[in-house]
Amino acid sequence: MEIGEAKLLLPPPKTQESNRVIPLASALIVPLQTHIKKEKEKHLRLGVPFTNESYIFSSSQCGTPTRGDHVTAKWKKLQSSLGITPIRFHGLRHTFCTLLAEKGVPLKTASELMGHSNIATTANIYTHVNESEKVKAVESLSDILSK
Repeated sequence: MEIGEAKLLLPPPKTQESNRVIPLASALIVPLQTHIKKEKEKHLRLGVPFTNESYIFSSSQCGTPTRGDHVTAKWKKLQSSLGITPIRFHGLRHTFCTLLAEKGVPLKTASELMGHSNIATTANIYTHVNESEKVKAVESLSDILSK
């Protein structure tokens, strides 16, 4: 490595349990396959082999990980273009977990998908209850109350 040359170091995951297989929603398969095809074409144009170890979201230099600040900038731009309330990229983990809860996914399942060793982390930090869920919960008692 030359003096002044930057090198990205990818540290290992925090815990051994972080190395895990996560199921992919079937609705994401075709869009992901389309994206991988574009990545392969990009690699081909740049003369860089695309292998099983290649990143599927790579920089324009091909094969190198996309820089975090570039991901953040693209995420902010996307939120702005969609006119949605800005959240940090990490907030997507909270959204994912909350949506699982709203769909009735058991807390233990959500906790394992999140990679949490303690189910309390999932319940107390990542799962948020919105107002419509509170109304729905109370409304579920209507049949009892109307007798």
